[in-house]
Amino acid sequence: MTTSAPVRHAWAEHDGRRLHRLEFAGTGRPVVCVHGVTSCAWVWHDAVAHGLHGAGRAVAVDLRGHGDSGWAEPQRYRTVDHADDLEAVLGPFGSSVDLVGSSWGALVALAVAARRPDLVHQLVLVDIEPSFAQSETDVPPRPARFAGLADAGAFWRSNNPAAPDGLVQLLAAASTRPAPGGGLMPAHDPLFLARWPFRSEDWWDALDGVAAPTLVVHAERSWVRAEVCDRMAARLARAERVDIASAHVVPVDAPEALARAVAGFLAE
Repeated sequence: MTTSAPVRHAWAEHDGRRLHRLEFAGTGRPVVCVHGVTSCAWVWHDAVAHGLHGAGRAVAVDLRGHGDSGWAEPQRYRTVDHADDLEAVLGPFGSSVDLVGSSWGALVALAVAARRPDLVHQLVLVDIEPSFAQSETDVPPRPARFAGLADAGAFWRSNNPAAPDGLVQLLAAASTRPAPGGGLMPAHDPLFLARWPFRSEDWWDALDGVAAPTLVVHAERSWVRAEVCDRMAARLARAERVDIASAHVVPVDAPEALARAVAGFLAE
């Protein structure tokens, strides 16, 4: 696995809970990365290592209910709740940032960019559609427990066949916690095993409020449709489109290609 720049843990307080983030070494404008559902900040490790830290000061957040951030009440996991958290995290940076969101994290980044254009210099939306045909309880089966790190790693590998081996090992450890009675459990609120709240939302109109230059990334081996990404880019005021040969969780399955595309866009 490529070694990233040094990383430190940092925290913010908002809405009665602690919000965790990783801050990687680097200089310049913050490049704030937001993960998707059932994931964590560490999914950005290799993308940062492959070049995002060169585009600015890379930061990766844990959304509420994920990783080392606090959990919330079941009704407080809407995209707007995550966006409120993200604004609180961004506040101390004191200037506009570049926002990079993957999957649900892309909707969170979109929500912030639409309502707070002063906070977002450039925006990257990685493999997401703004609305869904599925209900929020139509969730793919996911393990509630793993026998050990090898079992957790096998699950990450099953969804991300091209992921670097070292990153899979890192995520097996970083995205799990000891389970009562033995084994490991996912490091997220168990609610997400049965419910993905964003599936009931529609974010098409938010695209009209984005002033920042935006890169729309489509993963070629994903359920996200290329034609929907084309529609998103056409609706945005200033947008570019790129396709990456990857499964849906692009920071894990194709971190080097993603870093190359994002760093090039941010440099423009």
